[in-house]
Amino acid sequence: MVCREIENQNKCSCSHVTPILGVVNDDNGSFGIIMSPGSCDLLTYLESNTPLSESKLFEWFHPIFVDLEKIHQKGVIHNDIKLENIVIYESNKQSKDSPSMLSLIDFGLSEDLLSSKALNTITGSPNYLAPEIFKHQFHSSKADVWSLGIVLFCCLTKQFPFEGTTNYSYMCSVLSDNPKLQLLEKANVSEECINLINSMLEKKSK
Repeated sequence: MVCREIENQNKCSCSHVTPILGVVNDDNGSFGIIMSPGSCDLLTYLESNTPLSESKLFEWFHPIFVDLEKIHQKGVIHNDIKLENIVIYESNKQSKDSPSMLSLIDFGLSEDLLSSKALNTITGSPNYLAPEIFKHQFHSSKADVWSLGIVLFCCLTKQFPFEGTTNYSYMCSVLSDNPKLQLLEKANVSEECINLINSMLEKKSK
């Protein structure tokens, strides 16, 4: 898995993918990947801050959209896009209010679209999984788009768009329910932004 992570992360070298600086291993054969530390991940940020404004959301995430498209064009699916795997890097160390960019980390579950034979298995973090993954169907780069849609929803509301107190109940909600767009409306999110997120959370046709 470490070799795959290194290979795919290096293959997807982009401005908003955190580069691997080195690899270390111990006497037990365990490996660790060295990367430049950011200020914090998005989950940690949201735990101590209010939801993102719509303007801040687009400011931060537009480069992620651009680089994710580049990653997919290189034939790689990240497979684990979530709040914890998006890190904030600050441009001004003196100000916590001016993070310069977001960056994707952790390609440990990534897959090569052309060579992987595991694109119909459950891979990733349950709250961010696309319906086709829950159903063990073949999945494509659209699964990353779904996961990013979940991230955007969480950033604007600090809630997930589907119900569920367990992995199973959440999966059932994903498979049978529509996303809770009323939470976005309650947060005064624009119709344009709501339509964007809704399109990202569009379920694959049978």
